[in-house]
Amino acid sequence: MTQIDFIDECYDDFEECSYSQEQEKELLSFATSFFGDLRCLISQHLKQFFKDKSFCYGGKIPSNILATERNISIVANYDIINGVQRAYSSLKEHPLSSESLGEVTGDIRLVSSILQELAKSSVPQQFAGGMMLIYLELIIGIDIGK
Repeated sequence: MTQIDFIDECYDDFEECSYSQEQEKELLSFATSFFGDLRCLISQHLKQFFKDKSFCYGGKIPSNILATERNISIVANYDIINGVQRAYSSLKEHPLSSESLGEVTGDIRLVSSILQELAKSSVPQQFAGGMMLIYLELIIGIDIGK
């Protein structure tokens, strides 16, 4: 049996499950509560990490710009690998990409330094990829897209 066959077989088991209306309500309540808690946790980490950072346009970052649904979604959905890939893609046209110090280009140094700062600030690893993208956009002024 291949791994895919095993996954398909397990998925078939899930399809056969049925829930009462009461159980479905409880599951929906749990999921809604979970995502609410996740949004709250991400918002807290965004506010904590960026509280002493300056906006790329000057001044403090307004909370209505920092803790938007878009930014919370980015933090929730980008792990480090996908965040780094998107960061390099966004930095491709930036002058930092052509600067180099030895064999290391400026974009690599920037992404690495942001990730180190996030780690020192005790940002959970699960949030680091998305937080790095938000940093690039709000602090450095790099357009990361939608």
